[in-house]
Amino acid sequence: MPEDSPEASVLLASIGNYEVRMLASPAVDLDSAPLFWLELFDHSMKTSVDSFRCHRLKDAVPVFSDFITQASELNKASETSR
Repeated sequence: MPEDSPEASVLLASIGNYEVRMLASPAVDLDSAPLFWLELFDHSMKTSVDSFRCHRLKDAVPVFSDFITQASELNKASETSR
């Protein structure tokens, strides 16, 4: 992840107007701070739909899968409402 920004993020997946991102966690208290956050972001509304703090990498796997499912369903819904 880029370290030159307090809001450093990496795009993991993109589905229509939705993105799954990994965000750096601020290193305030390393003992209790998560390693990173996962976020489901809606570009059309310019807002976060869902997020999850990950203390371990293995915690992120089911959340990532869930965010992909959510993004797919939200994208289908937005396409049918046009």
